[in-house]
Amino acid sequence: MGIAKTMHAIGVYPFYTNDYRAFATEIGKRFKANIEVRFEDYTIDDEMLNKGKKVFDNGFKEMFRLNVIIDFYNYEHPADGSYTYYVLTLPIDLIYQNELFLEFCPNGIFQLYFLPFSNSWSSFIHDLKNRINSVFPDQCESILKNINRIRSAYINLLKKIDSNEIIIWTDCHYQTEEKYLHSQQFTSEISMVELKTSMVELDKIQLFYFMQVVNQEIKIDTNVHSDLQIAFIDKF
Repeated sequence: MGIAKTMHAIGVYPFYTNDYRAFATEIGKRFKANIEVRFEDYTIDDEMLNKGKKVFDNGFKEMFRLNVIIDFYNYEHPADGSYTYYVLTLPIDLIYQNELFLEFCPNGIFQLYFLPFSNSWSSFIHDLKNRINSVFPDQCESILKNINRIRSAYINLLKKIDSNEIIIWTDCHYQTEEKYLHSQQFTSEISMVELKTSMVELDKIQLFYFMQVVNQEIKIDTNVHSDLQIAFIDKF
């Protein structure tokens, strides 16, 4: 996958545990769904040990899949130990997409993967920047409807994990990604303030309030910031 081809939301949540049974039970309650747990252990060479699954029947109609993933903190130093994280597959009714993926990290950070705003980050920024100046009003209206449809869908999902603020960004090997997502040796949970500060200070990202841009209350000036120096705060 290339750089800046996908769009994600990052935020914080309050209920991590490395006990997969407790985590699956919590997810089932929050989403009112039965949970099928699948296991992936990257600390073990035998792939057959990763084939098992377990169903938590909570008496609901829907069944969600939860991947329980165990990985080393550092592959070069396996003795440093391992950690558990989770990926929840969420059925969604959106144009061209019927699933989203919610990753839960031990440090209290989540990422919601593959928001279908556009086919690339640069196209998404272009849509937001030029909607007000477009000579194709019908196309602009379609873009706006798509944004609002996706936003409504993820708000409904994220409120179930006690999230009311996210940052929308892309995949770009940012230093913030390395610090908070690819390294999980933390002794305390991370806050939204820490994430935003890191993006600004380490990656020189300019944070815009998403709905102010969508509603044309402020404009993005890409002559000042490149596409990869832009991310969006959304509060709901």
